[in-house]
Amino acid sequence: MCIRDRDGAWEAYRLLAEAAAVVVVTPIYFGGIPAQLKALIDRGQALYFRKYRLGRGRDPRPGALVCISARNDPAYPRSCSTVIRTWFRVLDIELVEERCFPGYEDPGAIAADPEARAWARELGGRLIKWLSRATL
Repeated sequence: MCIRDRDGAWEAYRLLAEAAAVVVVTPIYFGGIPAQLKALIDRGQALYFRKYRLGRGRDPRPGALVCISARNDPAYPRSCSTVIRTWFRVLDIELVEERCFPGYEDPGAIAADPEARAWARELGGRLIKWLSRATL
């Protein structure tokens, strides 16, 4: 993150630092995450430096990754997962849940799927349980 830029990246990272849990929900475009998300991840180099060079990590928090793609290509979620897992390690986020929903090409189609909605509710419950165990 460049100290001169005032484009919102610092605010996004402040919010990420304060979050008890982080869930990334992203479409997959051409086998990867969207440019805006990748730019936010790439801007986090200062956080990498802080953790690995200055030794200022923190206790882990839970995180989840949900990918949505039009195609049912097994390489798509793997490529997305690799980037998010690496970023989560820098942010001290433990990836406790990961799921890809393939075959959703139309905007809003995933929100209309009862199975996807039920899974999202269950994910929320699992994250709450994880947080409850971590605070005991």
